[in-house]
Amino acid sequence: MHKTQRSLLGARVLRIGDFDVEDAYAAAKTMIGHENEGGARYWAQYLLSMPEVLEALHITSRVEDVPMTLATMHGQVQVTLHPFAPVEIMSGDTSTLFYSRRDWIDARDLTTGPDPLWLREIDVPFHFEYVGDLLYVQINKVGDSANEMLTHFAQRLHNEISTMQPDKVAIDLRQNRGGNGTLIVPIIRCIIQSESIDRPGHLFGIVGPATFSAAQMLTDALEKYTNILFVGEATGSKGNTYGDSRKITLPNSGITVRASIYYWQDWHPMDKRDATVPQISAPLTYEAYSHKVDPALEAIINYGKPPSSPTLSRLCFQPFLEHRARETNVTTDLQARELAGADGLVDPARLHREQGSRVGGFQQRFGEREAGLGHIRQGVRRGVPTTKEPIAHVMAPVRSCAPRLDANPAPPSARTFLNRIPLRLTAPSSSGPEPTSTRPVS
Repeated sequence: MHKTQRSLLGARVLRIGDFDVEDAYAAAKTMIGHENEGGARYWAQYLLSMPEVLEALHITSRVEDVPMTLATMHGQVQVTLHPFAPVEIMSGDTSTLFYSRRDWIDARDLTTGPDPLWLREIDVPFHFEYVGDLLYVQINKVGDSANEMLTHFAQRLHNEISTMQPDKVAIDLRQNRGGNGTLIVPIIRCIIQSESIDRPGHLFGIVGPATFSAAQMLTDALEKYTNILFVGEATGSKGNTYGDSRKITLPNSGITVRASIYYWQDWHPMDKRDATVPQISAPLTYEAYSHKVDPALEAIINYGKPPSSPTLSRLCFQPFLEHRARETNVTTDLQARELAGADGLVDPARLHREQGSRVGGFQQRFGEREAGLGHIRQGVRRGVPTTKEPIAHVMAPVRSCAPRLDANPAPPSARTFLNRIPLRLTAPSSSGPEPTSTRPVS
């Protein structure tokens, strides 16, 4: 939001033009090529900040005026916002949704102190640092940086784990929109060869709606060949998908379109999932974001620890604690909800009655999967092929080992997501003339 509209910061969007938020989201969704709800949500907030899009979808009647109904701490207000500046096109292999912009304010500016780790080094392709005895690894694109190749980073990460022996490692892919999928092999090898970390409860991956393309491929490989436990929100892509788009310029209109030329199949052909769903759900709520709390990292830090008193971070991801566990994550989710039971948020006795009968079947299948993966891990640790060998040759024998389910949890409601859409429009400033540009800053 532009600094001239500071009084609206934190307001909840109820209506845009003639549409409530659910209908506005549904209209924007028709313009988005997506494979799941996470992918649609990622792009919807971008499109709904463009006056031209709003007019084209008949959400508003004029590009120059965007009437909105907002819920503020003082009650409902109606404002009319206007185009402010050219939109910044989202492109590249790293999400730019949370970049700081000159003369704009952000909800997290309401809280003093440094940004959470996942927002401090957005413009750095990859890095790692310590949070106590946890090694936090952020990979923002699957590609080389200007100063270091991803292969060298993977070796440096392996050396760090071998030398320092951290208790936990968290690999954050939330800002990763992809890159070159053939470069993921060194990262996978690094984790497989780090036996102190590649075990349940010590290796974690953080994913979300922006996790896409080659980042999805990295997620798939980590899921199949390591003991990783995913935390966060569902990815914006899936394992079997089309990719590698090529640009086509139409000869008469000059309009640019893109068409995918490859079909990538990381999952079994009968795997009908539309996303990778974390075993531990830790959605980013507005309350957590504005207070600079990272629910995903908090969940990892607290994983395996005894119950403690309620904290702001725990309350920020309370929706995760109330989420009914899927069959694939019943053990970890049940543990987390038992932890919440100690704080009086849920009744642990009821959880055992509801889900206890499902744990046995899951643990049996998990044991079968571990038996199959164990042979591959030992083989890779003893004699690892060179980086030039395709990952399929290294790991193909276990493609059928990982259990799959067709069931997916109900996606978050459109209202839950759109309530935290950042306002990218602004009313005319009283201190100067009204801007004449017809497009807002993204």
